[in-house]
Amino acid sequence: MSVQLEQKISDQYLQFRFDKFLAVDNSTERIMVDNLSFRYPNRRREIGEALARMQDASSRKIIVLDAECVAESFNRRLKSMMSEMDPAETVLLIPGTGAQDVYDLLDPGIVDSYQKIALEVKRVLDKRMRPIDVLVSGGGNTAEVKQEFRWCVLIDDVIGSGSTAIAVRQHLSGNADWIAAAWLSLSPLQSKQRKNTESSLPSFTSTFSSVVYHGNTGIPANNSLSTFGGDDEKAWQVIARYQEREVQNIAQYRQAITILRRITNE
Repeated sequence: MSVQLEQKISDQYLQFRFDKFLAVDNSTERIMVDNLSFRYPNRRREIGEALARMQDASSRKIIVLDAECVAESFNRRLKSMMSEMDPAETVLLIPGTGAQDVYDLLDPGIVDSYQKIALEVKRVLDKRMRPIDVLVSGGGNTAEVKQEFRWCVLIDDVIGSGSTAIAVRQHLSGNADWIAAAWLSLSPLQSKQRKNTESSLPSFTSTFSSVVYHGNTGIPANNSLSTFGGDDEKAWQVIARYQEREVQNIAQYRQAITILRRITNE
């Protein structure tokens, strides 16, 4: 089935490229991106302990994807693609904290050669922590962005519904060619907003991801590990929601959260 789904995506979305297809059994598996180990290399043992405690506490297997490993294939493809773009006519767009992780692990040649614009992104969530709206701000003089650049390359850690990428595209508008690049992407077959376009994103020339994930019975659960070490309202909402839906051993889970918060708040 995985091979057929992978081929279907390739055939249906001609301007969407990816390196790895990840089939997820929603009933027994969920995804976690370890985006802490690269930031705290001297704390890898503690991070590993926290992940082990989370796994022991959880009802489903946690598929851990290491950010540095995913970034390796991502950087190779991005560097090859951007080598054909004039740096003076190209801008990297960084929408939010997840995208900042991607930027921080980019090949130095890309970082040093291309201009960047950081954007503030606020996702409005419903009670089930599903995004219902995306608010975008920043980017300086949007008129200059519209006129100055031929290529707008949006990078992010995860493209799920595509709502963030679409909101950024609407915020800046203009006549540039838009490309979206992400570490992970939900299978476009499972996203209503992304089904009817060859690139998998409306108004984008092309998209690519290192990993495409597809759930066998719906959209797979997916979190960044750093969220569980956070101390803002969104982090605590995610922590509480995870406990409600996933946790069988609360003591182990709380110990994992304590370890992660100690690492990120010292």
